[in-house]
Amino acid sequence: MRNEIGTLMYNIMDLLDPCLVIEQSIKELKIVFGEDSDIIIYIYDEETDSFSTGCETSAIEIPRGLGLFYDAFRYKKEICKNGSIYLPFTSNRGEILGVMQITRNKNLTLREKNIFREATKVIASIYQNAKVHLAMKETFESFIDTLCSAIDARDFVTSGHSKRTALYAIELCHLLNLDSVTCERIKYASLLHDIGKIGISERLLQKNGRLDETQFLEVKKHTIIGKQILEKTKLPKEFKDIPDIVLSHHERIDGSGYPHSLKGNEIPYESRMLAICDVFDALTSHRQYRSEMKFEPALQLMKNEEGQFDPEILDAFTQIPLEKLKEIHSSYRI
Repeated sequence: MRNEIGTLMYNIMDLLDPCLVIEQSIKELKIVFGEDSDIIIYIYDEETDSFSTGCETSAIEIPRGLGLFYDAFRYKKEICKNGSIYLPFTSNRGEILGVMQITRNKNLTLREKNIFREATKVIASIYQNAKVHLAMKETFESFIDTLCSAIDARDFVTSGHSKRTALYAIELCHLLNLDSVTCERIKYASLLHDIGKIGISERLLQKNGRLDETQFLEVKKHTIIGKQILEKTKLPKEFKDIPDIVLSHHERIDGSGYPHSLKGNEIPYESRMLAICDVFDALTSHRQYRSEMKFEPALQLMKNEEGQFDPEILDAFTQIPLEKLKEIHSSYRI
């Protein structure tokens, strides 16, 4: 029994999406009990006071009070009937999450019943951890969205810029075949890349015309201010590099960027991605001192700027379909 439970735990313990925990658990249990076994995990939704047997589009909602699984849920006890076993699915704190059911033509042996009981405890614990992680992620994303709103409030001329930049970055991630954690990291860095503008005078941010040299030097400080702000934020460990990504998003491949004149691979990879998405949205958006550019001229201008962008990443960016660029361009505008 230890082998089966150990394998199950190993294969699901790192999953952070509750839906994936359920789906992978069913696959693992079918390996243990055989493909002819029918395994269902009923998840209780307190808000709708109903159960579901899947996630997203595959979910089937079932009202309270229907089926033997509901008796197991209501009385919080195991029910065995008609070749099926129904087990309450509870968290470590005793909170009932739902019910697990197994049905098989061949009756389960005592050993198999014990495996199913132990598996239910393991799955419930990992599922609850995934739910907590999801809630924390949603809180984090809400915090990010609030910061984006604060940036827009400070600089209404560029309202929506950070969110569009993030959407371009997500498309670029897919074309570069980056892993999901890296994609999330660049998404959040894109959303926060101008957070430092909170520390810049509104008079400069909203100036009707080009900045003079002294004013531009002041605005350039937003990268350093941004890093300082984000370093004081307790970011999840997978996002600990975001302050440095934000700091370096105005660096250039040839070393002529700011704030530290980094060159080539000295610039974080995600910063090189962000620089391209940032500039493209800026060029194709209206500014106080110029009109927005069309997509093709903007891309050509960026290609002509030798030494500013990573050429491989820029080449990938140009592969984003025109329709997708148009869709993103039209989003989050006043």
